[in-house]
Amino acid sequence: MFFVRVASLVLLAIVLGVGIPQISVARFDEGGGGGRPCTLYFTLTFYVWPAAGSIYFNGQWYGDGQTASFSGPCGASYWVSGSFGLSFFQWLSDAGTFGPITPNGCHCQAQFTPTGSGSVTAVMGVPNGLWAGYVLQGTGVTQVTGHFQIPTSASFVDGGTIPQALLIWAGIGGWFGSNLWQAGIQITCWWILGCFLNPFFENFPDPPQAAGGISPSWGDDISITVTYTPATHVGTYTMTDNTRGGTSNGNFVLPHPPDTTSAEWIAEPGWASGNTNSPSFSTFSITVPTSNLYSSTIFGRLARFDTSNTVNGIAQTVAPSHIVPFSFSVSYYGDPDLPPPPIILP
Repeated sequence: MFFVRVASLVLLAIVLGVGIPQISVARFDEGGGGGRPCTLYFTLTFYVWPAAGSIYFNGQWYGDGQTASFSGPCGASYWVSGSFGLSFFQWLSDAGTFGPITPNGCHCQAQFTPTGSGSVTAVMGVPNGLWAGYVLQGTGVTQVTGHFQIPTSASFVDGGTIPQALLIWAGIGGWFGSNLWQAGIQITCWWILGCFLNPFFENFPDPPQAAGGISPSWGDDISITVTYTPATHVGTYTMTDNTRGGTSNGNFVLPHPPDTTSAEWIAEPGWASGNTNSPSFSTFSITVPTSNLYSSTIFGRLARFDTSNTVNGIAQTVAPSHIVPFSFSVSYYGDPDLPPPPIILP
């Protein structure tokens, strides 16, 4: 449970746009004694982060949220590129595949092979860091709620003997400043001993503390609420194991009150030795109840976050969807070929 927080290095994750229902049509005309080449009809919605950028596709520029319909031979590829002046990060799509990314001045291009209707997202100008998840920017953020499923299994990744950790948490503050109030579950995997689950809460930059009252197990559904009252500088957290019961309650204390300009739902690697490799873990998800947000500005989208789809061993994927009025979720995946869940020692 002892780890290093890199508060100044954060990763703003990016959500894919809403996929349009499949309308792709492929057929062969067998009349006239021969076949006609297959034709694919598809509709794409283009999303850009940041929204000031643009996407160049099939001879046309598209801004954030714009939609266009196309048709072409099945299996055909089209060049896609991003606008100049922005540092390119990654292409994402639920409607096809991308070839190798080619440097091209201040932007990058790739060949896109559509397989149907959906969305294309250009990710540009994204800072690197350890956070993977969702950051909301606003004013007067005094409460954050959400829930996640603990992975059903985890395992130590070969490559040394330094323990590896993965933290799943919700919190207030920390995006613009260093003060952060958070609560969640830490998975710690040791080279020989196996993996352990440790509920914690933290008033960063003070060290984390154990959160008593719950004894979660692999696959449990966890709910978290973190609340801050600026007038009294009082903060509380509530963490509930919805699967097997039990609730942990605690108070945050000064002298490190959080700023009220951000809320976070994050998965993060961390260890005191400086090792930021996470253990392998089975797929899990974090759900963000947007109807309960104490803010008016959504800052960021969720998506995979680098060209190899991993940061420090964490990989993140989402179903293609915009942030909706009530809730959305992001799923993370580790090694798909994990051993059975490890035994938790008393």
